[in-house]
This record gives sequence, C-alpha cells and structure tokens, in this order.
Amino acid sequence: MEAHKYKSCFTLTIHPFLSGRLGRLRALETLIETVLGMSDLWVTTAAGIAHHVRALELNPRVFPQPEVP
Repeated sequence: MEAHKYKSCFTLTIHPFLSGRLGRLRALETLIETVLGMSDLWVTTAAGIAHHVRALELNPRVFPQPEVP
C-alpha cells in the first residue's frame, strides 16, 4: 500500500450504494485483512485522530480568511 510506504494517512470512504455489492465487499474484506495484518499500523477512527492531536497540545495555526470582493 502506497500510504503505508510513505508513512501517510489513508482515509477510507465507503458509499453504501456501491460498497454493498458482492464484488466490492470481497475487495473490502481483503483490504481489512491486509491492514489488520500490518503490525506497525495504527487503525482508528477520525475521532481517534482528533483525540490524539488534541492530546499533543500543539499551538493552533491561524489562517486569516481572505477578503472576497
């Protein structure tokens, strides 16, 4: 997996009207089996990531809103 190779974040979005089909379901099972077999991988939810980042107590970055004419 490229995201793992480059130590980046992989976010999976599943649309029920597509992912519920049998061919895609098997592909999803394979992906889950592969990911769970990787011992150096952190599998979590977006809420888990938010909790982790808040715990780091980083200084917030402020980006001023651009003026729109």
